[in-house]
Amino acid sequence: MNGMNKYKYEIRLLLLVIALFILISLSFPDPLTDLIQKLLIIGDAVLILGTLLRIWHEKWKPAVAKVARKAFVRVAKFFIRVAETLNLRSRKKNIISGETKIVFNIEKTERQKKSTAKTKKWKHLEDGRSKLRYLYRHTVSEQIKHGERIYASDTPSELLQSEVNGERECAVFGMYVNYRYDERKEPSDEKVMTIKEAYFENLK
Repeated sequence: MNGMNKYKYEIRLLLLVIALFILISLSFPDPLTDLIQKLLIIGDAVLILGTLLRIWHEKWKPAVAKVARKAFVRVAKFFIRVAETLNLRSRKKNIISGETKIVFNIEKTERQKKSTAKTKKWKHLEDGRSKLRYLYRHTVSEQIKHGERIYASDTPSELLQSEVNGERECAVFGMYVNYRYDERKEPSDEKVMTIKEAYFENLK
């Protein structure tokens, strides 16, 4: 009995569809009977439509909505994972490399301490260009530690034009730009030492 009650609309729909096929298959020569047949066909079709709507609202719609919600959640999670992956990849590209690519991720800066420990320290640098390059990288790293967002795509010229620069940053970036793009000019050790003594007293 419970099973019959559970599928009452489906049973009703099945009976109405069977009745519709029977009515369509019948043929009456009498005009009045033929008119009644057509009215019954129309009434049966209306009842079929009403039953379908009832089944939709009570059974199919909640089920479809549930599936749609699950699908939406899965799609949303997929796009979130894609966005996170792209963001992670973009961060991995922002690493110190050569003279123009700068770290902006503090976590990466911390992980690079071991590798920087193997590089030459200030006291081991011999020429003005290597010292200027050292001051440039050190200045950028200090800006990053203080929360400035510096990207791998940022050039020394763009860093020089930044509004957050102070007197020290302008001095270092300005000299670096002057000598970075002209290999024929060599920064004198005296000029670099002037900046170092003015702004980097603790650098050894």
